[in-house]
Amino acid sequence: MAIPSLQFRPKYVSFDCYGTLIEYPITPITRELVGDQIPAEQWDQFVREFRGYRYDQVRGEYYPYEQVLQDSFERVC
Repeated sequence: MAIPSLQFRPKYVSFDCYGTLIEYPITPITRELVGDQIPAEQWDQFVREFRGYRYDQVRGEYYPYEQVLQDSFERVC
């Protein structure tokens, strides 16, 4: 399952791909993209697992961040 995409023009560009300098609001964005597909009672578990899989992905070999998100999303779904 592919992550749905949003079309927007960013206000800022950062090379901090993994959130070490900037805290990205990934949970609200994820809710906007897939929240209607996940039952409310399963949302907290989904967020924990998605976060864990993203962390697991970045601990291995290099991946573009878009691939980290896609792989993590597929693993949790």
